[in-house]
Amino acid sequence: MLAPRLRPAVFIVLLTVALAFLLSLAMTVLHHRIDAWFITRWMRGWAICSIIAIPSALLIAPPLRALADRLCR
Repeated sequence: MLAPRLRPAVFIVLLTVALAFLLSLAMTVLHHRIDAWFITRWMRGWAICSIIAIPSALLIAPPLRALADRLCR
């Protein structure tokens, strides 16, 4: 098990991977026809999207959380 203090980072990573999965599916369906290479294109897009999204989310989440806290006082 991971330490409880890592919960926010683990949540961000899991959420980002799930969103990347769904968004890459949507974009692959919109831009390519469903054929024999569909799954390959989709998984490639998911990998690229996740590689970009995870570090971005980890960097952006703390300032956005602080902003949300200020806006919702």
